[in-house]
Amino acid sequence: METRKNPLASIPHVAAKNLAQRNLVCVLRAADDLRGRGGPELLARVLKGEASSRLRKMGLEECPVYGIFAHMDMPQILARINLAMMEGYLKFDQVGDRFYVTLTEDGREVELDTLANEIIYEFDEILASNQPIDLSDLILLDRQTLDRVLSRLESNCDPKYIPILENWEIYENRKMRNRIDRLIEKLKNLSKGD
Repeated sequence: METRKNPLASIPHVAAKNLAQRNLVCVLRAADDLRGRGGPELLARVLKGEASSRLRKMGLEECPVYGIFAHMDMPQILARINLAMMEGYLKFDQVGDRFYVTLTEDGREVELDTLANEIIYEFDEILASNQPIDLSDLILLDRQTLDRVLSRLESNCDPKYIPILENWEIYENRKMRNRIDRLIEKLKNLSKGD
């Protein structure tokens, strides 16, 4: 499973109610990849899709929303970043004379939902392709994200994810395997009831 490759990966399936919500999701997605390594101007350059050696060295050209605001000018992008800050999703930490962008708790919650949506969307693509299931990349993700994905699958109660879960548990610790096993059993019981 490859995550964060397609520049538009998080846009088509994100649970955004309107354009403002989509803009917020894009800003937070880029800010999460930045992870306190730069300020609002660097974040704006990522969203603009600016070609620079600094972005390349930092690996920010791989951000799924890199260049998503290429059609906007920098003041428009900075306005969206400032709006995310004013609404409490981003914060600017000052160290010396430099500002660094980080997600607030509310911003992290929105980002966790976005990541969970991306991963479940990829699960759907894997299932639709009838290709062998390889979820080894899941070990690269943080525990909060994996917990959110599993919670989403628990609430979806869709037995189609049983093959995904069976493959996923190979890569997990005992506690998570037990949780996945319980979910598989629940989904199998649901599919028997059909």
